[in-house]
Amino acid sequence: MRTKRALYNFLTDFFPLILITLIGLLKLKLINVNLGEELSGMNTLYVNIMTYLSIMDGGLASALIFRLYKPIADSDTDKISALVSGGKRIFNLIGAAMLVIGIVVSFFVFFFFKREAGSTITYGYMQTTFLIYLISSVIPYLVVVNKSLFEAGQRKYVTNMVLQSFMIFKSIVEIILLMNGYGLIEMYLLLAFCNIASSIIIYFLSKRAYPEINFKAENKDYEMLGDVKNLLIHKIGTMVAYNIDSMIIGVVLGMAVVPFYTAYQYITDNLMTMIGKITYSVTAGVGDLLARDKKRAFEVFNELNNLSFFIASIVCVPLVLVINQFIDVWQPGLFNTNWAMAICFVLQLFYYVIRMPLTTYTNAAGLFKETRLCPIIECAVNLTLSLTLINIIGLPGVLIATFIAYLVSDYFIKPRIIYHQVFDEKVMPYYGKNLLFIALIIILSLGFVNVLPFFDFSGYLSWFVSSCILFILNFVIVFAVYKISGQANFMNRVFDMIKRRVGKA
Repeated sequence: MRTKRALYNFLTDFFPLILITLIGLLKLKLINVNLGEELSGMNTLYVNIMTYLSIMDGGLASALIFRLYKPIADSDTDKISALVSGGKRIFNLIGAAMLVIGIVVSFFVFFFFKREAGSTITYGYMQTTFLIYLISSVIPYLVVVNKSLFEAGQRKYVTNMVLQSFMIFKSIVEIILLMNGYGLIEMYLLLAFCNIASSIIIYFLSKRAYPEINFKAENKDYEMLGDVKNLLIHKIGTMVAYNIDSMIIGVVLGMAVVPFYTAYQYITDNLMTMIGKITYSVTAGVGDLLARDKKRAFEVFNELNNLSFFIASIVCVPLVLVINQFIDVWQPGLFNTNWAMAICFVLQLFYYVIRMPLTTYTNAAGLFKETRLCPIIECAVNLTLSLTLINIIGLPGVLIATFIAYLVSDYFIKPRIIYHQVFDEKVMPYYGKNLLFIALIIILSLGFVNVLPFFDFSGYLSWFVSSCILFILNFVIVFAVYKISGQANFMNRVFDMIKRRVGKA
């Protein structure tokens, strides 16, 4: 059941996201062409501001989900009711506080944006658009506890279907609006409608799925607040790490460089999101497993680690070869793509993929206190190296700094904590095996570079065909290596589940 639910969670996240990403490629192109750099920059500014405002939740959603694992496993209705009632009050207060602070910020948002000469953007327009975006972004906080119940109960696929359906609908309507000359106000009103509608549906679905739970229990449990001081550090670290690159680039190199950076970022970010669905789909199952059988949890960790490197191998090797060609076809003549940018962005994607098991087990085991130094180190290293390297080698310097910060703060610390405190095992075999996986990726990348001139990437169709051929060739080689070396154990779980499902049919 645990594996089946994880698969449902993944499928309802992954496949709709592919469609959303494809639609987004057209939407991003229309935004750049129809709205122009200024309005596109305004949208980025609003997103960054809301990211900073969201720090107020302190990562409480993760804390709530972690606290719900055990009572849900034990069917402790009273405890669940107390937690969700306490959580609901907290998130209502957080939403209200974000709204009030956001309204205050709206009076100054005009001064945060550097306008071009001759700009027609007015103070009133910026405040109006920001307020609509603010309200739209605060609405989902009203149903955080409802979503958390589904996620902690390994039924995230329920909320996935609602949220992804509205995402697809929103993306399609946004394209129609952009093609017909509408701007940010209309797009943000659409966002507000979708967030209100999806929140209402999730609210009633949770009431129907959990009729025994009292969302307004008098005995409210606020124990998740005990994790705030540690989760807040993680929240700040994640926020700074994600936003610091674009901010430094904009300040040091100028806003004209940001669209070039964004073109690469859009591709890798969406791939990160797709692959990250694997993590989110199994986290609740891991939390349940850690509460019951740590020995089996260690076996699953090794399976997930093998799976993460397998995915990194089959995705990152062909991507580094074809990402420049895709941007040249997608945004012809706008950017001067180069190998340095391709390698740097794919390196970030690579690290994101291979750390999936670390992220999953850190969250599922509630190791928020033990890993609180990681985001602090990451921010310090990232900021210091970015400011240094950007003045030496330009844009790639920021990306290299980010990658080094990830390694120093995360990859050299979290495995030791997880292996020692969760599994009581030695960590060196983990690093030794991973080095072999990395060597395979390097060999494959260097090998395929030599055959790249034989492929045609002059148009969408030729790019797609050539990319598919490279992907298939790489997949066959990687799968064969993993199978022969006995590292494809994660496949057994998938095949067994498929057999059970076919047998039932």
